[in-house]
Amino acid sequence: MTGFGDGGGAGLRRETGRVVNEVAQELRTLDDGAAWFSGLPADEHVKAFRVLLSVFAVADTRRRETYCKGACGHAWHNLPAAAEGL
Repeated sequence: MTGFGDGGGAGLRRETGRVVNEVAQELRTLDDGAAWFSGLPADEHVKAFRVLLSVFAVADTRRRETYCKGACGHAWHNLPAAAEGL
């Protein structure tokens, strides 16, 4: 694993983004991606999770604008607004 010792975290964010994209493109297995994530220092889990959410947000937006445009029946695209305090 690389990118842990750069101090500012930019190297880790690039590494995290690369690993997430490799898994998404099936260049790396999900098990390999999970093993990489598990090897992160505990204080880096939140940062890695944010990268995962960012990648998901882009993919979900793209899907909504293409495949689901106009007549989406996916339950996860029709969630009610978040309740206060969650």
